[in-house]
Amino acid sequence: MAQNAKDIQLRELKDLLRELRETNQLLRKTLEETQKEKAVLLQERDNFKEQVDHLTKKLFRSSGEKGVCEIPGQMNLFNEAESEMDPSAEEGDVLAATEQPQQTNPGSKAKKKRPTNEEAGTEFVRRELAIIPARARVIEYYSVNYGCKNCRQNAALPNIVKGKDGKAHMMYAPVQVLHEPERRAQTRSYMWLFRSGEDDGVPIILYKYSETRAGDTAVDFLDGFQGYLMCDGYSGYNKVKTAKRLACWAHIRRYLIDAIPKGKQLDYTQPAVQGVMYTNQLFDKEDKIRQKYKSPDAIKEARLSQEKPVIEGFLWWLEKQNPARGSRLDKAVTHIRNRKEHLAAYLEDGRCSFSNNLSENAIRPFVVGRKGWLFCDTPAGAQASAMAYTMVEMAKANKVNPYHYLTFLFEHQPNEKMSDDELEQLAPWNENVKAEIQNRIESQNNQE
Repeated sequence: MAQNAKDIQLRELKDLLRELRETNQLLRKTLEETQKEKAVLLQERDNFKEQVDHLTKKLFRSSGEKGVCEIPGQMNLFNEAESEMDPSAEEGDVLAATEQPQQTNPGSKAKKKRPTNEEAGTEFVRRELAIIPARARVIEYYSVNYGCKNCRQNAALPNIVKGKDGKAHMMYAPVQVLHEPERRAQTRSYMWLFRSGEDDGVPIILYKYSETRAGDTAVDFLDGFQGYLMCDGYSGYNKVKTAKRLACWAHIRRYLIDAIPKGKQLDYTQPAVQGVMYTNQLFDKEDKIRQKYKSPDAIKEARLSQEKPVIEGFLWWLEKQNPARGSRLDKAVTHIRNRKEHLAAYLEDGRCSFSNNLSENAIRPFVVGRKGWLFCDTPAGAQASAMAYTMVEMAKANKVNPYHYLTFLFEHQPNEKMSDDELEQLAPWNENVKAEIQNRIESQNNQE
């Protein structure tokens, strides 16, 4: 009986030991799962802290900041096409485009010019007192209203003839149009911008209104275009099958800059800092190459010898990255990997652009203007705005005074019935047009 009691006690101890082992394994497993959950929560916390730091920096920066990073050459790229314009940038041109009415000096008799179109009357605009040392004079401004005899009855939009090959930039910005058919007033519409590239040709800037940002807008506008297309990362541009995409290195660097943790800008162990260092090398080399070489062949050769090795190193660095899911570095790496096949495409032709800064600059006047006028009333008004911005910005790009160029167009009234040769004679890059505008400026200065 005693032996049996010991056997029973031994079996009970073995059972207890087995239960304790099972309990221990269960506790270990629970602890491991808890640690994993803790790691996930910590990562989510870090991601939220990154986002809060990023948004706080954008929300509470001083009003005088332009929103650009400290790196030379890096622009403040658009989020939903929202940006701020440098108040000093082309201020004179903007004023010339909006507030350069004809002057009437009571003390002088200027020779009356014969207008091409029928004058519909004048309207008093404002009166100013201009104080000059030792004398003062009153200047009255009048705006001249022209009326077209045929436009009221046969109004039509101009037909834009596009080239078949070349380099193009594109960008879009949200715009609100109140009375669009079968759409709510709060629904976003878009203003698209198309710009010629850096191929030493005349700069062409075209604005186009569209109800959506679907890639079909770009497909329709660029019908027949064959060449290189520089744009941001929006996937809708993939529908433009006839053009080869270029990646914007300014966007790539911006994503990496935003991924740098707060206060870690000089910590070279940070992956985002390492990525920025690669892009900085490319920007520096690109700037020096552009300053030294002018021909496309020379630029291409210099890029292949100097920039291609940097891109190869950047791609090697990219493959080594395994960022925490949901972090800003994860978003940056994903953005870059999705455009991996386009990163080195600009090396194929010296006329290709390195970034989309040209169209970023061209869309700024519209974005800044939108902050003042807020919305368009009708689709026809939005399209009219697109045409107005096209005329003004293309004049500025060709270094033609916008006010005098608009006056010149109002007098000659281009229309869809004109041939390409006739329209060419009215283009802002035409040398005869430039000479005419310069004569008008000199004549105005002499009258003053």
